Amino acid sequence: MKCQEVLHEVFRQVFANPKLDLKPDMTPNDIDGWDSMAHVNLVAAVELRFKIKFENKDLRRIKTVGDLGQLIDGKLP
Repeated sequence: MKCQEVLHEVFRQVFANPKLDLKPDMTPNDIDGWDSMAHVNLVAAVELRFKIKFENKDLRRIKTVGDLGQLIDGKLP
């Protein structure tokens, strides 16, 4: 399964929305429920699912779904 497909699954689980259709330019304003607490849950779920660890500087760079995807790609072997 491709990274983007797995990321979509994680988003759908975290936001409890099986029909969520992500686009790279989407921001927290575009996704119902993406507040600061959901962001923490999302990051934890991504780290667990992809078996990666983000640093604080990484987290500050996440502004869009695409940003998160790029960070994941950069952490994977």
